[in-house]
Amino acid sequence: MKSIWMLKFTFFSIMLVISCDSGIEKQEDLQKTLSFLLKRLEIDKALSINQFTIKKIDGRWSLVGKTNEKRVYNSLKFYADSLSYFYSIKTLPDSALKDSIFGIVNVSVTPIRQEPKHSSQMVDQAILGNYVKLYEKEEDWFLCQTEYDYVGWINKTAIQKCDKKELYRWREKALHKVISLSGTLYSKPNRSSLPITDVVLNNLIKKTGNSGQWGEFILPDGRKGYLHNKDYRTIKLNGKSNQAIILNITKTAKKLIGTPYLWGGNSTKGSDCSGFTQLIFKSEGVFLPRDARQQALLGKFIETGQFSVGDLLFFGDGIKVTHVGMSLGGFDFIHQGGKVEIHSIDKNSSIFNKYRTESFMFAKRII
Repeated sequence: MKSIWMLKFTFFSIMLVISCDSGIEKQEDLQKTLSFLLKRLEIDKALSINQFTIKKIDGRWSLVGKTNEKRVYNSLKFYADSLSYFYSIKTLPDSALKDSIFGIVNVSVTPIRQEPKHSSQMVDQAILGNYVKLYEKEEDWFLCQTEYDYVGWINKTAIQKCDKKELYRWREKALHKVISLSGTLYSKPNRSSLPITDVVLNNLIKKTGNSGQWGEFILPDGRKGYLHNKDYRTIKLNGKSNQAIILNITKTAKKLIGTPYLWGGNSTKGSDCSGFTQLIFKSEGVFLPRDARQQALLGKFIETGQFSVGDLLFFGDGIKVTHVGMSLGGFDFIHQGGKVEIHSIDKNSSIFNKYRTESFMFAKRII
């Protein structure tokens, strides 16, 4: 409630300035005012859809844009009403999508891009069996948001559109996950048959039967195939001790040594630093946010020198977190920094990394 009143006070303060400034009716001035208000709303561009501008329509200043946040819509509506501006703010999802506002990923790994085109920078990845929420469509692309709120554009060929009930049925039945770093779903229960798709660690799949040493599975788009028993297991929601979870995470992390760096990646095909930690923790059912700065908000602080295996080590410029790795105990840590490798912040170690030592900020215990 206090923040709402502070925001209203800001609006009225701006209105007072406007009434005293005959030159305020310039697009750049109004745009600066809008930017100031959006900053006060503490919008995280990576985790929400908020695109606005001010322009003249039929000789009248207008606030135009789109958002998937109701609080932002209400605040900007108040702003526009206060200044007697016309506003056209679309609330997402787009009504044209009707009830089909979810997409289940139907390929092993697919890029999520900054803009709706293949040449655009990849900002994230989505993997088989996971879902995204769809907000609007532009040609062959959907503006989407992942399960952990990351925003970007996904190509229509990578997902199976569905409504809420269909998504629920998939999640209720997709009770197996891929545990190998990579594998193949075959058209028949033998490796000489044609492949249906590749699979990677953490893919979610729906089992429909057994055939000897093979499981029969169905994908979100209805394709069927066989995966060898060694490549998957049933999802277990509990029963493991923290020590067992950390041990398995560490084993998975070490299997990924040498995996190349990929900006926006969070899969075994390539990852960035926070994508790597998100990937290895997810393999044991521990879900981390996407970015290092977000992961740094979790857990409890651990004193330097008291690190345990599984603790997260954060690096940066002293103010902003820009890198993350996982402790292997002592001063050694594994991280993605060009490729997955092990380094140390102990200057006497043969794997000492001077740059990371100088940029080390703090450690957090997540498990």
